[in-house]
Amino acid sequence: MASTVVAAAARKIAAWTVLGQLLWVVVAVTAAPTSLTVVVAVVLFALEIGVPFLIERRAGGTPWHPHHLAERYALLTIIALGEIVVGTAETVRALHAAHGWTPEVMLVLLASA
Repeated sequence: MASTVVAAAARKIAAWTVLGQLLWVVVAVTAAPTSLTVVVAVVLFALEIGVPFLIERRAGGTPWHPHHLAERYALLTIIALGEIVVGTAETVRALHAAHGWTPEVMLVLLASA
């Protein structure tokens, strides 16, 4: 019984997430006035934060797995560090291609080490 309630809550959260993402795309491609865009963005933000909270509260909570959450954050950290390395390497490559090995390019390379 409990797993059925959790599964139903997960489906509802997923459906609201898909709807929210579609609405964000509509906001992004619509040339609406800035004031209207800000109001709609605030409403969408509130929905994205509030709806999962309300669904979980109504379902009586959903189980948390602390090891899974720790692993996800660790993987996010690894990805972020990899992006930093790639970004720095591309910056140095582009600077070297444009200016050669100038003191400024060497300083960027040294600062990234």
